[in-house]
Amino acid sequence: MGHQELVEYIHELQRGAEAMAASHHRLLSEYKAALDAHSIVAITDRRGLITYVNDKFCEISKFSREELINQDHRIINSGRHSKGFFKNLWGTISRGEIWKGEICNRARDGTLYWVDTTIFPFLDSSGKPFQYIAIRTDITSKKKQEQERMHLEKQILEISERERRRIGHDLHDGLGQHLTGIELMVQALERSIEPISPECAAKAASISRLVRDAIRQAKSLARGLSPVDFQANGLTSALSELSASLSDIFRVNISFLAGAPVLLNDNSMATHLFRIAQEATSNAVKHGNASQVLIELDRGPHEITLSVTDDGRGFNPSEIENGMGLRLMHYRAGMIGGKLSVQSRPGEGTKVSCAVPFSA
Repeated sequence: MGHQELVEYIHELQRGAEAMAASHHRLLSEYKAALDAHSIVAITDRRGLITYVNDKFCEISKFSREELINQDHRIINSGRHSKGFFKNLWGTISRGEIWKGEICNRARDGTLYWVDTTIFPFLDSSGKPFQYIAIRTDITSKKKQEQERMHLEKQILEISERERRRIGHDLHDGLGQHLTGIELMVQALERSIEPISPECAAKAASISRLVRDAIRQAKSLARGLSPVDFQANGLTSALSELSASLSDIFRVNISFLAGAPVLLNDNSMATHLFRIAQEATSNAVKHGNASQVLIELDRGPHEITLSVTDDGRGFNPSEIENGMGLRLMHYRAGMIGGKLSVQSRPGEGTKVSCAVPFSA
């Protein structure tokens, strides 16, 4: 190849490279336009300072681009997430890993908005992040619907509990007192006819015993429908009674242990915790064939923990994660801001725990 031919060939390669670069640049511009049209985008440097925001970021945050550049994301911090939440986020992306989650932010005018967020770290030649791109989708309306649904479900559950308590009080104060009156009348009848007809007096005594049994059953039903008193120590008393009554019913060893005194003035929270213990204990005996069950209630500096541990046959939690009882326990835990965990293996028993944030 002659010199001139070589020059022409090099020029041809250069033109091809330039065309390819222009094509790539055009594609990148189109990708960016598509991303900007759909998502809320921000880029930060390794220190977390904002270096780029798109129009959608400015639109939803109500901050201008000039107000956001060189600021960190604390400018839109809503205060709804704990320090641990953001510590986990930064720990993840600082290791060069992708973080995904939902974040509540605060706009310039004070309104809150939720975004489904994915943060991608860009790594340098040594594998260290040198900038981060956060791609977000506005899910405020979805979160609002979820909150409204949870609020409605909570109201329904509270109405159900109120009706339970009302029926329980009616059984105890109405039917129970009525039966007690009948028992006293039968006892008086027994005493009055004993000199005349011992046989009839014995029948009256038998009726009195049946009425007494009915009174005990009515009180037991009433206690089951309205288990937690409104006093601060009502949950502790209710769990102690639960362990004793279920021990008698199932003929197994069910014990209750409380650590530091747990005084809880929130009757709704106490009732949800009681129902979780009731469900977990019943499941342990009826489905797990447990012979030993321990109900524990403990108060830490910032949370209350309820746990039910049994020596039953255990199970694989993933196989029954959609069971009605387990779903209901998870739901009750969520209603009081708690977190339910289930630890179990076949042949090794089960432990159900519910931790609820609490400040005295």
